[in-house]
Amino acid sequence: MARRDKPLLTGSITDKMDRVDALLRRLNRRRGNYVIGVTPPIPVFDWTRDPDETGVVFRKLMPGNGRITLGCMYVETLDTKANPQAVLDIEGQLGGTRVNIPINRQTLSIEPNMPVEFGQRLTLSISPAEACSGIWTAFLFECDVQHTQTQQQLVNGFMALVEEADEELDNA
Repeated sequence: MARRDKPLLTGSITDKMDRVDALLRRLNRRRGNYVIGVTPPIPVFDWTRDPDETGVVFRKLMPGNGRITLGCMYVETLDTKANPQAVLDIEGQLGGTRVNIPINRQTLSIEPNMPVEFGQRLTLSISPAEACSGIWTAFLFECDVQHTQTQQQLVNGFMALVEEADEELDNA
């Protein structure tokens, strides 16, 4: 049992800070033996001079489950008098989703936040097709966690390095 009259930290301010740092590192290790990794979204992008005969400017096949989170579009030549619209379609065997986006300026931010599944097709088309040319498109695709790789050996290696550094600091 600790005595109440004995201070927990003694010595200079540097010694006290070193002791607090060592205690916090040990407490942090006890919270769990894991490292959090971040899987960045995958950019999916394209450019086309003019829409095709059906107005399509962008077509991609989704290789796995996930979500289209954010997008942007830049139109080099835009005729706003024609009231152009972009139509974002995600379609597959079990149906799909459609979002209409008015094109009222050259640079647009698109936040579809749409779930996608393996084999679905992402299509962006312009209507009327002659209202836009020089179309840049980009979307961010976030993979589901089940499609990401886990590397347990990296966690074990990382923890071994932390233990080694802690021992060196404790012995210094």
